[in-house]
Amino acid sequence: MPLVTNKELDNPEFIRDVREYMADLPVSSWAMLDYLLDGYRDFQGWVYHPLTGAHLFLDIDEVIECDHREWFRDLCRPIPPETKPFLRPATRDRFRVAATILRLMDRKGTAHWGLRAANDNEPSA
Repeated sequence: MPLVTNKELDNPEFIRDVREYMADLPVSSWAMLDYLLDGYRDFQGWVYHPLTGAHLFLDIDEVIECDHREWFRDLCRPIPPETKPFLRPATRDRFRVAATILRLMDRKGTAHWGLRAANDNEPSA
């Protein structure tokens, strides 16, 4: 499973989809850290760098060392449609790790994060 890329982290629709996915999980924001750590522990496979193919171990400390209660509380809320989401530089790696673990846990349910169908009014994402 590839690590979430910088291009994905720069895509507002990707951020929106991850946050909506987390808000829809039957897990409280207080239990989200344990949910992610358990999911990573139980994953049978490899995380790899999307450009080099090198196997990686996720830096879980990025997620553990933050003030996770407030961060997860905010992260597990959906974003209003009129808001354009973005990531602050200090949270990019933390968000990358969380999104990658969620992908490991549900490949099918997360396959379309950040993608939008093109139509006559908007280009594809």
